[in-house]
Amino acid sequence: MTPKDKAQELYLKHRSIIAEKQLASNFMLISEAIKLTKKSALISVNEIIKSLRKDLPIFELGKGFWQEVKKEIKDI
Repeated sequence: MTPKDKAQELYLKHRSIIAEKQLASNFMLISEAIKLTKKSALISVNEIIKSLRKDLPIFELGKGFWQEVKKEIKDI
């Protein structure tokens, strides 16, 4: 799975949570929902990055991969 694929997967999972909130409130704008979705997904990625051991390789599923996922989420 590429960082872009993982970013899309996380974004969509978090989007479903935000969409439920949006439907309940009827006042949330789409742009607000997108910002909240990105913020929520980035919180998850930051927690993953913080939890990774420092001796993991930079590539594969190490910090390099998750830094790329973080970048891709910001670009959505």
